[in-house]
Amino acid sequence: MSILEITDRYPNARQVRKITNPSVDEFQQIWAPMGIPLVITDVISGWEAYSKWNFNYVVEKLGSSDVIVSKQGVNKVSHSSYTLKQLVHIIINENWDEPLYSNFSNHLNTDMVHDYVAPDYFKCWYKSIPKEDQSLVLSWIYLGTQNSFSGLH
Repeated sequence: MSILEITDRYPNARQVRKITNPSVDEFQQIWAPMGIPLVITDVISGWEAYSKWNFNYVVEKLGSSDVIVSKQGVNKVSHSSYTLKQLVHIIINENWDEPLYSNFSNHLNTDMVHDYVAPDYFKCWYKSIPKEDQSLVLSWIYLGTQNSFSGLH
């Protein structure tokens, strides 16, 4: 269901507010205490990833990597393993009745990890732990066919 369908169906629903690249102080003083969802724009335009990450680049860097792909059926989800190159081929060239979706962190073992930086207002205490003691993955790439979705997004 799109945001337009939601607001048509629920006219009293509050729209998600858009803010443009706030400073850390502005975010912490104004937006964070509100505890509301936000769309923050114009943060990634300075990242290298913004100008160089596309399907061709990702396949060049990670194409042979295996990823778990979810086939999102009406009342069921099934999982299969594909190479990233196969998934990108499907996304670009094929139509699927049921959406396919994947999220993965294979880029963390490449120089791609230097192509982006989380904004300071998303700094996490976990990152202050020495890298060798970190066991959680905190960065993912999300890819999917049309109409796919993530519970996170």
